[in-house]
Amino acid sequence: MLSLSLSDARRILLERSRDLGAAQAALDAAEGALFSAARRPNPVLTIGAGSAQAGEYRPRDLDRNVRLDQLIERGSKRELRADAARQAARAARMDLGDVRRRLGFALAQAYYGLKSAQEAVDYAQANADAFARNLDVARRRLKAGDAAQADVSRIEVDAGQADNDLRQARAEREAAQVALASILAREADARRLLASDPWPEPGSVEPPAERIAALLERRPDVQAATARLAAAEARFEGARALRTRDFSVGVFADQNRLANGGTTFGVSVSVPLFLNNDYTGEIRQAEAERVAARIELERARGDALAELHRAQSAVRASAERVERLEARIVPSARAAARATEFAYSRGAIPLTDLLDARRSLKATERDLVEARAARAIAVAALEASLPPSAPDAPQPDAPSMPDATTPDAPPR
Repeated sequence: MLSLSLSDARRILLERSRDLGAAQAALDAAEGALFSAARRPNPVLTIGAGSAQAGEYRPRDLDRNVRLDQLIERGSKRELRADAARQAARAARMDLGDVRRRLGFALAQAYYGLKSAQEAVDYAQANADAFARNLDVARRRLKAGDAAQADVSRIEVDAGQADNDLRQARAEREAAQVALASILAREADARRLLASDPWPEPGSVEPPAERIAALLERRPDVQAATARLAAAEARFEGARALRTRDFSVGVFADQNRLANGGTTFGVSVSVPLFLNNDYTGEIRQAEAERVAARIELERARGDALAELHRAQSAVRASAERVERLEARIVPSARAAARATEFAYSRGAIPLTDLLDARRSLKATERDLVEARAARAIAVAALEASLPPSAPDAPQPDAPSMPDATTPDAPPR
């Protein structure tokens, strides 16, 4: 068996998770787009040759021209484009953190689901062993003439059901192993996985009420939505800046051998005329995207608060349930089962009392397993609903915006 603690499982998750790999690739793509957005437009070089007179096609008689044009952006278009890309990269970085947060909770669910399934197998095995003992006692009493065949048959039915429950519990354990292995990308090791950690102590991770709003603003999904709104704002300003005319400056040299045998130099300026498109559509689209980003931010904040409240309620309810089961209900059911087994083995009580005690113990033990798993998952959900207590080291938002005269450097 491959015994895993929850910390070991988290380490494997960070190393092997396919979802984290995809989120990292999205971040790399966003940072690559940022590097491109921060550059000035490339100049355009045009080289041509031709002849203005028929029959004059010898290379030495051809006209030649060379032209170099550079687009000059105005209205802070480059800065706005880079700002939008910078915020998009920041959102992708926060998305990576949110994927890590959600995967951590999914891992806790799968881990404690496996632990619950392991305990269910243990309880089912104990129940099957107890019925096997009861059946052995009943058969001895039947031989001694102290029990009826009907009693033995009834115990055989319940013993068979206990065996079926054991097989079902083992199948559920295998399913839980597969679920955990799938999250860890260790499918080949599924049947060997074993959750070795004890159930977590109840404790309390609930934040003070006055700090909840500030804490939720630090959640990666809320920060990602905030960055997307900032990117949408920058794109909107960039769309408005389209109405500020850019212009192209060009220098050229024309060599006309047949006309004057010399070279003509010149300078040109090109300016667009907004006769057919004044960019109203682009501005309206960017405005709609900005409104949608603002709505998504409000939704992210609301979802985060609702998630926190659900987790708080689940932690309180599950903790109370576990406390009742561990302190009173399960110990009483176990004591009753031991007493009835002892009494039945000596013929002091009827079979129905024994079967009722065994069924009651089986139900309470299953409740205990489910309650412990629910409490552990609720605590994990509460932890996942809050930002990390030790956030990742800050990373630079973007590469510096290079100057047109500096050589290109490969993106990080």
